[in-house]
Amino acid sequence: MGSIIYEVNQHQMDTTRVRFVLDKGTGIYKKVVTNRPITEATLQSYRTIAANYIKYCRAHHTVHITDKRGRVRDRACRRVAECQPYIQDYIDYLVAQGKSPSTIHTYAAGLCHFYGKPLAEYILPKRHTADYTRGRGAKASSARRDAQPDTSPRLVALAAAVGCRRAEYAKLRGDDLTMDESGHLCVRIRSGKGNKYQLQRVLPQHEELARGYFDGSHDYVFSRSEMTNKLNLHGQRAALAWEAYQYYAHRLDTEPKYREQLRAELQARIRAMNQHNIEVAKAKGKRWDRVRWDEREFSGTYHLRGKNRELAQQLGRPLGYDKAALLAVSVLHLSHYRNDVTVASYILAQNPTDRKDA
Repeated sequence: MGSIIYEVNQHQMDTTRVRFVLDKGTGIYKKVVTNRPITEATLQSYRTIAANYIKYCRAHHTVHITDKRGRVRDRACRRVAECQPYIQDYIDYLVAQGKSPSTIHTYAAGLCHFYGKPLAEYILPKRHTADYTRGRGAKASSARRDAQPDTSPRLVALAAAVGCRRAEYAKLRGDDLTMDESGHLCVRIRSGKGNKYQLQRVLPQHEELARGYFDGSHDYVFSRSEMTNKLNLHGQRAALAWEAYQYYAHRLDTEPKYREQLRAELQARIRAMNQHNIEVAKAKGKRWDRVRWDEREFSGTYHLRGKNRELAQQLGRPLGYDKAALLAVSVLHLSHYRNDVTVASYILAQNPTDRKDA
């Protein structure tokens, strides 16, 4: 395995996002390199995917070689270039192994970037957001001792009130409680997913609890032992997203002037985050893609369709959502800036009558 990892690490791949455009005249995909940088963590995940793929090729595929005496023989595929032709076989193998469509897409996308190939050239199983499993329902790990709420009660309590990601809790310090540009209490995430600086707004009903975790020092809020567990923090993040949606939806329904206030607060947050992240990226010699305000994400009703609609009916959830409330959850609490992600990965991720502490 060591030789595989070495060769994978030596392989040159694009460090910025690429897309492929189909030339209708020739039927050939042309690669277009963008200025959007890829984080080192993402590149490393692509290398890991590639190493596992080459390990699969070594076990399942051979290549013809000619030795020094001119004799032709077969040996297992073990070089990066030798393995490229078998991506579709690997996809089919993963399907047969029972991997979920989302997992297969993740592996295929990583391999395609690693080899510089268009994902559209391969036949992949269809993904449906209603089939996502992360943070949903009981799993084998749910019965583990370190997956129970009393494993880390302080972490469980703050997760129910704030809804950060696991890695973000581990980095929190005592001086990471602040006020945002609109005067609301927030937990500061110095470097979140994608190295993104963000402010996680705290709902009014959770402010008192949140204040008790931050003493103004630069010490970590949680010890390493408190973070060593299998708690379902994504499930709690989803539960907080639903609670936040209900909060904003209620205010939008009962306070006639709140819609315009919320629009102004969301626009102010987007401007502030753009400015901060652009400055940080520029200092590092990198580029940050500016988030732009899209009125279509704010105005109207978000209607569920297809499998998501069926899932919502099973969960007893609404089939339509106020886009303004959704966008508030997405921008102020999840930092995704996309209503579809908020609905598929969070709002529909948990039964509204089954909010658990782990």
